[in-house]
Amino acid sequence: MFFRADNDYSHRHCTFLQAGESVAGMIHAYSAEQASANARQSLWLTLYYARWQIWRCIVVGFALRDILGADLAPGDFYIAMVALYLPYRRHGHSKTLLEKASGLAIRQGCSRLTLDVEDRNHIAIAAYQRAGFTISAESKKINYAGERWGLLRMVKPLE
Repeated sequence: MFFRADNDYSHRHCTFLQAGESVAGMIHAYSAEQASANARQSLWLTLYYARWQIWRCIVVGFALRDILGADLAPGDFYIAMVALYLPYRRHGHSKTLLEKASGLAIRQGCSRLTLDVEDRNHIAIAAYQRAGFTISAESKKINYAGERWGLLRMVKPLE
């Protein structure tokens, strides 16, 4: 799905951070308008690549529907993932990636950054708060794979 265009998982929504000769990390983000336009294609690709795990995807999908109930608002720029390789963590690189996302969002006419973070990921939550994000909603908790977890929706208005 990463190599296909016009879906939420596409490489076109990824920005990589280089540190010296190495890739330090990446951010995967897209506007609410892009997500809306890509919704059918993203769903189709998820089902296609799930193949024999289709029933598991359906069960997980219903659970996620309950936990990810907050849809994107017009003008949102959704950060689906921020990822840094271990040696590059705690060096300010997440801030660089979030600043890049802000620039991309502004160029696309978006008015705020939006992301979801696991409520137990205190390191990421603190990093997002230092970058100016605030918690706007908390999902209800679900039991999945023997653990109880939920998400926090965090937002940051853009200037």
